[in-house]
Amino acid sequence: TLTTQQQTVGIGNGVGQFLVGNKNTLVGYNVLTQNTHATSDRNTIVGQRCCRASSTNQVNRNVVMGDECLVNSTAAAINNVLIGSGILASEVASSCNSNTILGHFAMVLATGAINNCILIGDFVAPNAVGNTLSNLIAICPNGTTLPASPLTNGIILGNSTMTAFYCPATCFSTNGPVSVSNGFLSSAYSKGGF
Repeated sequence: TLTTQQQTVGIGNGVGQFLVGNKNTLVGYNVLTQNTHATSDRNTIVGQRCCRASSTNQVNRNVVMGDECLVNSTAAAINNVLIGSGILASEVASSCNSNTILGHFAMVLATGAINNCILIGDFVAPNAVGNTLSNLIAICPNGTTLPASPLTNGIILGNSTMTAFYCPATCFSTNGPVSVSNGFLSSAYSKGGF
């Protein structure tokens, strides 16, 4: 099937079957097949069944590369970059906006809202499926389970198997001493930075 709405190209069986949005490039079986939202525009989606269930909510300005990303989501998905198979495949009704997620099956079981996050790692997973993530950077290898929710305004580097932190030829500074408590670095001054 070749879908050609206004400035939209779709290749694959069932691609954009009910789509009325514009300026989309859709490749793969049943990509964005149920969507009828007037402003589901400017998406580049490559991979079978991506954004398949989305119907009346906006799917806008996403770059999706990989099979079954957001396959069951009926919520809005705006300004995301998702690279890897199965990303957010279990999301149904929670928002997923302004994220960059790289890694096969990253957040595959997540059902809570995930917004303004950068998540990198194959099989990186929420602590519980309904956890909410917001304004979070997590770079975690090999199926790392993130700490308990809510995870907001933080950075997670690595997992429990990592024993060192390296900053070759660079340094970081803070307005006060840095301490470690329960695995967390913190500054004595609230305005301190690392």
